[in-house]
Amino acid sequence: MMFSRFQYPSFKAVNWKTKKSIPRFLVIILVLIFTVLNYEWMPAVLF
Repeated sequence: MMFSRFQYPSFKAVNWKTKKSIPRFLVIILVLIFTVLNYEWMPAVLF
């Protein structure tokens, strides 16, 4: 057994089921890829 003085949350109560987060995740990944490929002018578009 491992004993620790640090308190950390139990991850048993975390809901790991994804419902609508996958399309949002894919959009974020696509935006990041597009930003990396067009790094010269993409910050002006994002900000």
